[in-house]
Amino acid sequence: MIVHEATYSPSNVVSVIHRTRLRAILKELKALPLPQTGRYADFGCSNGYILDLVRSSVLSPQWRCVGYDRNRRLLELARARGLDNTRFAALNLNKGRIPPVPPFTLCTSFETLEHTGNFRAAITTIVESCAPEGWILVSIPVEKRLPGLLKLLSRPLVRRRPYGDFFEGRSRWEYARDVALGRDIERHRAPVQDGWGPHLGFDCDRFEEFLQAELIETGRCTLLRAVRTFGGFNRLYLLRRPADLAAR
Repeated sequence: MIVHEATYSPSNVVSVIHRTRLRAILKELKALPLPQTGRYADFGCSNGYILDLVRSSVLSPQWRCVGYDRNRRLLELARARGLDNTRFAALNLNKGRIPPVPPFTLCTSFETLEHTGNFRAAITTIVESCAPEGWILVSIPVEKRLPGLLKLLSRPLVRRRPYGDFFEGRSRWEYARDVALGRDIERHRAPVQDGWGPHLGFDCDRFEEFLQAELIETGRCTLLRAVRTFGGFNRLYLLRRPADLAAR
C-alpha cells in the first residue's frame, strides 16, 4: 500500500519533485479569495496528509472538510488523524457519481486521476461536485515527451519493479518510442482496467482535450490558470464553476 505522505520526505530520492509541486499547490490555494466558512473536498486523499496541510495552512477553522478515497485502509489512517470538522468517506471516481452531499466551495485532486480507470468520469465528478463560483485545483503528471522519457528511464533506478506487470504483453520499445515522440500513450492502457498503479499510459494531452471540449467549452467550468511545475514534470489546473449553473 502506497502512502503518498512518504514521497514528500527529504529522505526520498524523488521528493524534490513532489515537494516542488506541493509548494505550487499551496501557493495557488493561498492566493484564492476564500471565504471564512465553506466546504472543502479532497478527491484521492490517501491518508489525509495534504488535506490536513490545506486545512491547517489555508482554510479558516470554520470550514468543513471531506476526504474521499477508494482505499479503505488509507481512509482508516486518515481518520486516525482525528481532524476537527473533517470526515473521510469511500468513493470510486470511476463510477462518475457525485457524492450525495451539498456542493463544495473548494475541490482538489492531486496525482489521483492517473490512477483511475476512467479519468473522464473522475474529473467530471470532481467538477460537478463543486458549488457555483467554487474553485477546483487539480494536478496531473506529465508522462510523455522529455519529462515522461526521463521518468520512464529513471524510475527503475530508484524503485524496485516500479511498473509491476504493465509490460506483460506490451512492447517496452513501442511505449518508449511513443513517449519520446509525444504520441498517444493512452492506447497502451488497453484493455481498460478499473485502476492503475503506475502512471504509464496516462496521457496528459488526452486529459486536456477532454477538459477543454467537455467541461470548459460547455460552460461547466472556466480555466483560470494552468501551471507547470519542476520543469514540466507535472501540471496544475485551477478551475472555477460559473455562477449561473442553474441556467445551464
